Amino acid sequence: MGSKLVCRMQKVKKNDVKGYQIHNQRERESKTNPDINASLSHLNRDYINAQHISYMEKWKEAFESQNESKRALRKDAVYFNEFVVGSDRDFFKDMDQSEKERFFKVSTDFFKERYGEQNVLYSVAHFDELKGAGAHAHIGIVPMRDGKLQSKNVFDRNELKALQSELPQYLQKHGFDIERGKEGSKAQHIDTATYKVLKSQEAVLMAEQQREAIQSETKLLEAKREDLKELFEKVERIDLLEYEEQKTIFGKETGNIVIDREDFEQMKDLAMMVAISL
Repeated sequence: MGSKLVCRMQKVKKNDVKGYQIHNQRERESKTNPDINASLSHLNRDYINAQHISYMEKWKEAFESQNESKRALRKDAVYFNEFVVGSDRDFFKDMDQSEKERFFKVSTDFFKERYGEQNVLYSVAHFDELKGAGAHAHIGIVPMRDGKLQSKNVFDRNELKALQSELPQYLQKHGFDIERGKEGSKAQHIDTATYKVLKSQEAVLMAEQQREAIQSETKLLEAKREDLKELFEKVERIDLLEYEEQKTIFGKETGNIVIDREDFEQMKDLAMMVAISL
């Protein structure tokens, strides 16, 4: 029995984008995935981009150059869909590095032809993960159709089912002995170690996304603390302001006071800061 294709899809929303970028491009040492061997990371390849990119910036370019809708995106919109493509360990064990790379390059070409090169954000092959099949690729697709971002329609059930047949057929035509996965199965054709790796990658991405959110929240709180510190300092200075009671020519108090213009401007600034902080 020949090796089976692995082709699994994940939906990536706005708050997830940075986490996928960090994981795929190995932008920092992973604290949550011990299976990454950093000494092998130089073998990793992106078949779309010559160097590391900002996923969000490239996504904006792809989206804005095609978008015809006047409606704002939903908060839960899927920004892109990521496919993990690979097979089992036996499929790769007798391949040299160049043949492994050709496998992922051909897979990338399939997605470019099917969804348009302008919609392929990246295609990153990882050769530095030690367990399971090891080699696999992450391919990000912006689901644009008819001038709209519409993941639900681009990757409906029929399309996902077609992918499971047509991608292995495409690979076969390019000389790879690989079969489609068992229909209706999500993971039975993946060896146990490989399946654990794929599931752990999902956990890694979630952990990294949570860390990004915590760091972002920490920065916001620090900025808020600095604003409040400045506000308290201004409040203290108010007690030191000099003023005089305004009186009529007959010496009667008017209920108004006279202060220096610079002091008045400070009070205006303070009022604005208080309003913003509420």
